[in-house]
Amino acid sequence: MDAPYTVAFSCPMYAETEPTRMTEDCREKSGSGEITDTSTPEAQTQLLLYIVQGLSLISRTGLDRTAALAAIDTALDGLRA
Repeated sequence: MDAPYTVAFSCPMYAETEPTRMTEDCREKSGSGEITDTSTPEAQTQLLLYIVQGLSLISRTGLDRTAALAAIDTALDGLRA
């Protein structure tokens, strides 16, 4: 994902409005065949938000970087077309 998403997840107020943009991006990428169209753009956006928010929470208690990257790859594999 592009850099603006990094900002969205580090600034809670910005993150409240960013899902709309992410949903539109998912809709566009799905339409062009870059990501799967087997789920709605809204569901894809929620998946991405849950991943990042969950990692943010876990990183506060100590994050196994290798395990985290493997989990991210697995989740993103589900979006790839």
